[in-house]
Amino acid sequence: MKTNLFSVFILLILSGKIVNAQKREFIKINEVQSKSLEFKNDIRTYDIYAPKNIIEPMPLVLMFHGGGGNSKEVAYTTNWVDKAKKENFIVVFPNGTRPDSNKSASFGKNGQNWNDGSTRSLSAIVNSIDDVGFIKKLIDTLKTTYKIDTNRIFATGFSNGASMTFRLGAECSDIFAAIAPVSGSLWLENPKLTDSISVLYITGDSDPLNPFNGGNVKIGNRYFGYKKPVEELIMLWTKLLNAEKKEDVFVHEVHKITFKSSNSEVLWLTIKGMGHHWPGGNQTLPKWLVGNPSDAINGTDYIWEFFKNHNKVLN
Repeated sequence: MKTNLFSVFILLILSGKIVNAQKREFIKINEVQSKSLEFKNDIRTYDIYAPKNIIEPMPLVLMFHGGGGNSKEVAYTTNWVDKAKKENFIVVFPNGTRPDSNKSASFGKNGQNWNDGSTRSLSAIVNSIDDVGFIKKLIDTLKTTYKIDTNRIFATGFSNGASMTFRLGAECSDIFAAIAPVSGSLWLENPKLTDSISVLYITGDSDPLNPFNGGNVKIGNRYFGYKKPVEELIMLWTKLLNAEKKEDVFVHEVHKITFKSSNSEVLWLTIKGMGHHWPGGNQTLPKWLVGNPSDAINGTDYIWEFFKNHNKVLN
């Protein structure tokens, strides 16, 4: 099906309007607060759910939206707030920056994105936004307000947010116990870790925006860079962590490969037939653009179980 960038934007904007009311109601019902902080003469925003009457230090999960997305959209898509309520932890949905900060965020015209360390033409990258610095300050700010277990700080994200998660894992391994990117890539050249960290990576083998075997990524006439094969990405992390292959199984449309070292783990899940989606989540993007969704696993449930088993190992 031939499309151009303008038609892609129009359809995505229309689909966004359909779910906007659902997202607002979801946030309202789930007691999510919208907050902001000043960072480098800019006001950065985020949404947060924190259990009431916190007594013991609690885990912290940061969930990063994809390119063009926002905190409320990704909270609705992934259902992390429901999981935080059931398991008693804090979840935060930071917002990226947009090309025109004087106008409201819009997927098609003024989409928010992250400086994930790539050389792509995303506004956060072009403008050299210090998103790593923002997240460090955000975590420090949260520590002053909430009781946070510093051995259980985790990051996850989707698409551009997954790539941001990878960057944080590589550059802030002293902060995060584990990361779980979904359908993104590590763009940094020659990353070096300062501490051990565990990694869960989830992707579909039919993802047009995150090609499993590598390749160029385009939406309409806009080029979004060349992505390396997923296997190459995983092998880089196993090398960084000195992890060796321990298990290789295929069950119910999910191919799972496990690598382990003395104090970290790399878990690679490939979901058969899945496109550019959060597995088991509320889908908001059209299939003709991003491929088929999958309920083979619930991504949020699976990631949380991984996080629960990977507290920070003090070296």
